[in-house]
Amino acid sequence: MLHRTLVLLLAVGLCLGASACQKASQPGQLAWQPAPFKDAIPTEYGRLVAITTTDQAPGAALLWFESSDRIRIVYVAYSRGQIGDNVVSIPRR
Repeated sequence: MLHRTLVLLLAVGLCLGASACQKASQPGQLAWQPAPFKDAIPTEYGRLVAITTTDQAPGAALLWFESSDRIRIVYVAYSRGQIGDNVVSIPRR
């Protein structure tokens, strides 16, 4: 009896959860922009909030900046002393 009740509650929960899902109305709005400088990061990018690295690109890192309207990701090859050619810009809403 307890087993049937739990299965019924699980089924009702799944149905309610599935009915609450909806498809996003717009696709993402990521924008690739050319980096304005080869040797500096503009202050308008905001506050540095994270640095990520990967074993796939040793000697390089992604710098994540947060401003009031955007999050920007800058690629830096610190082993070569270079800033990437493009910046990913993610709008905030």
